[in-house]
Amino acid sequence: LSSLSTTTTRPPARAPLPPVGETLTLHCSSPIRRGRPSVGARAMLLVSSGQMAALRPPRLLLLPPRPAALPLRRRPSMGASSARRRGGAGRVCVPRCAGATPPPQTSAVQVPARRKCSPLLDSALLPGGSELAVHEWKAVPDIWRTAAEKYADLVALVDPYHDPPSKLTYKQLEQQILDFSHGLRAIGVAPDEKLALFADNSCRWLVADQGIMATGAINVVRGTKSSDEELFQIYSHSESIALVVDSPQFFNRLAESFISRINARFIVLLWGDKSSLNSKAVMDIPVYDYNDITELGRENRNALCYSSELFEQGQQGVFEAIGPEDVATLIYTSGTGGTPKGVMLTHRNLLHQINNLWDIVPAVPGDRFLSMLPPWHAYERSTEYFIFTHGIQQVYTTVKHLKADLQHHQPHYIISVPLVYETLYSSIQRQISASPPARKTVALALIKISLLFMEAKKIYESYQTVLSSHHSFSTCSIIYGQESSLLFCGLCIIWQRC
Repeated sequence: LSSLSTTTTRPPARAPLPPVGETLTLHCSSPIRRGRPSVGARAMLLVSSGQMAALRPPRLLLLPPRPAALPLRRRPSMGASSARRRGGAGRVCVPRCAGATPPPQTSAVQVPARRKCSPLLDSALLPGGSELAVHEWKAVPDIWRTAAEKYADLVALVDPYHDPPSKLTYKQLEQQILDFSHGLRAIGVAPDEKLALFADNSCRWLVADQGIMATGAINVVRGTKSSDEELFQIYSHSESIALVVDSPQFFNRLAESFISRINARFIVLLWGDKSSLNSKAVMDIPVYDYNDITELGRENRNALCYSSELFEQGQQGVFEAIGPEDVATLIYTSGTGGTPKGVMLTHRNLLHQINNLWDIVPAVPGDRFLSMLPPWHAYERSTEYFIFTHGIQQVYTTVKHLKADLQHHQPHYIISVPLVYETLYSSIQRQISASPPARKTVALALIKISLLFMEAKKIYESYQTVLSSHHSFSTCSIIYGQESSLLFCGLCIIWQRC
C-alpha cells in the first residue's frame, strides 16, 4: 500500500461497514491478515490502471460474522501509518476501522473442523454421547467396543517375533486403537484423506489399520516386499497424504527412489527407532514413531476430546458418524495383469464378511488362530476382523516359524493359500517315508481314518462341497494325532481343528 498515491479523498469517518459475509477483492504486495477492512482502506482500492498493473493478483477474503458493535476509531494520518508499516521485514497490511485507539487483542474466531468418528467405538464424541450408541455395527471399528465389553480380559493378540514382543487383551487393544486414532486427529488427519500403510503383518499393523479407519480416513495397504516403483505408483495413484511404514530398514530402502518423489505431510514408523532413519531422506518431513502417536492420542483423548466445556464451545470440531457406505480401504491388485488397480471397499463390504463368516467357521471364545498371510490380503484381513468379534486369540507367525508354532500353539484355525499346505504336506510325507515300517503303517492308517471321518461328517452335515484334496487333512492328522478338517473358501483355506 506504500506505493499507492496518498491524494485519495478520505471518506466520512463513520461510513457503514460492509455487510456480513461480503467478499472483498484486495490488492496488496504484502501478506494480508484476515480482518474487517476500514472504510479508508476500501477507498484506497480505487487506484489507477497503471498502479493496478504493478500490484499482485487479487486475493479474496470472506469476512467473518460481524461481532458486537465497537466504537469507530479515527484513522491515523497516512504518513504515520506508512512509517509504521515500513518498520520491518515481513510487514503485514492491517486495514483498520477509524478511531482513536486500537481495540483489545482477542482470539481469532475458529471455524470448527469437520471430523468423523466410529459411531459405536467413539460414541461419546457424537451429539447425545453414549446415549445414542447402538450395538449395530455401522463401521468396522465399531467391533472393538463390542469385543472389549464381552471379552475384556481375554488375550486378543500374541506377537512374539517383533521387538518388543507383544501380548494384548481385548480391552488393551481397544484402548490402543482409540489412542492411535486420536493421535492421528491431533496431527491433522481429516475424514476421507488417504494414508498409505506399507507394512507387514503385526499387532501394530492392526492398530494402525483400525486407527486410520476410526478417524474416517482411508488406508491404502501394501506389503514391504513390493517393489519401490510399485509402491510409488500406489501412493501417487491413491493421492495419499502421509505414509505409515513398517521399520527403519524398510524406510531406508525407500529413501532414494521413493521418499524424495512423494508429497508426504508426515511419516509414522510402526517399529524401531527414529534415529535409525536416513536423515537426508526425511528432510523436513515430520516423523512420528508408534509411541509418539499413541501417547499424543492418549493425552488428546483424556485432556481435550472428552471435555464438555470445549465441546460446548465447538473447539473440538463437529463430529459426524462414519457411515456404512463410506470407503474404508483401498486394496490394490497384484499387478500381474498390468498396472495395479485400486479396489475401494466400504465399511459395509467388510462388515458383510464379519457378519456372515460364522456360518462357515463356528468359532467360540478362547480358540486360537494362527496368522501368517499378508494383512493386506483381502481374505486374511476380513477373517481377522471376524475372529476378533468372537473372542479368539490371534498368534502372529511367519513361514519360517510356521512348523514350530503349529506344535507350540496348537491353533484351531489357520488361513493360508494352498501352496503353503502343499509344502507342509510334502515335508510330512518325506518324514513318513523315512520312518520305520511300523510307524509308517500307523501313520497311513490314521490318515485313512481321518479321511473317512471327514467324508462322513460332510455328508451328515449336508455340505455340498466335495472334498478335493485329501492330503491336506493328513497333514493336520499327523501333527496332532487327531481328526482335523479343512474348509475351502475361494482360493484360500481355513483349517479348523476339531
